[in-house]
Amino acid sequence: MSLTIKDLVINQGVTLRTGATAPLPSGSQSAYTSPGTYTFTVPYDVTSVCVVCVGAGASGSASNPSGGNSSFGSFVIAQGGQGLYGGTVLAGTGFSGGTGGNPRVVPTGSAGGQGGGAGGYTSVGGNGGSFSGEYQAGAGGGGVGLYGGTVGGSGGLDQVGGAGGSGGSSGGAGGAYAAVPRGGAGGAYGGGGGGYRDAGVAAYGGGGGALAYQNSISVTPGQQITVTVGQGGSGGTGGAGGNGAVRIIWGAGRAFPSTQTGNV
Repeated sequence: MSLTIKDLVINQGVTLRTGATAPLPSGSQSAYTSPGTYTFTVPYDVTSVCVVCVGAGASGSASNPSGGNSSFGSFVIAQGGQGLYGGTVLAGTGFSGGTGGNPRVVPTGSAGGQGGGAGGYTSVGGNGGSFSGEYQAGAGGGGVGLYGGTVGGSGGLDQVGGAGGSGGSSGGAGGAYAAVPRGGAGGAYGGGGGGYRDAGVAAYGGGGGALAYQNSISVTPGQQITVTVGQGGSGGTGGAGGNGAVRIIWGAGRAFPSTQTGNV
């Protein structure tokens, strides 16, 4: 079905010229996956949306730079990993990210801690393991996907990156035996970075970002809402945290965590 409209906003924030024709946006979505601040314009004929936000993961390093928060106005806010600790849900429903693992420090060098996983739709992200070997950097924690589901990302384990939860990507493996091997990067979205290996330095794994969602948010066609996507922490040879993300869906009968949350 098509509808002739005059200077109304439809779909993903595009304003049509006078007299233009466009389909009704019944069951659409808009996703933001690059760090930054955006303006979401509520489409024509949409009065309710469902939103999921994933906070960015922290870097794995001695200082653990935190990941940025991701938000949809003040309705849904997912905190990024806060250094060693996983981010928490500041607004909406969801779960915290996993904590990063502790390093193993020995007189001749150190092994970096593992990154924590991103929070999930029904469970906390996995905690990063503490390294059992020597002279190796930690692996990144797994990220979480934006299409609904259950579990969050798993924590990194030794040199194997944590698995991605609910469609997210797995964290990167940690390097080994180089002079200063890098920690593995956290998976998209929200995985914590792995700690690097360096002589005498306590390189912790980074915490994973939280996941928060909210259903049936009342909106007005044409309303503009600020969307923020957090950037993963970055700290030299520590593994970078996975960036955050925001996804918005609308249409009858759709709801997170898993009711018609795919692209339709």
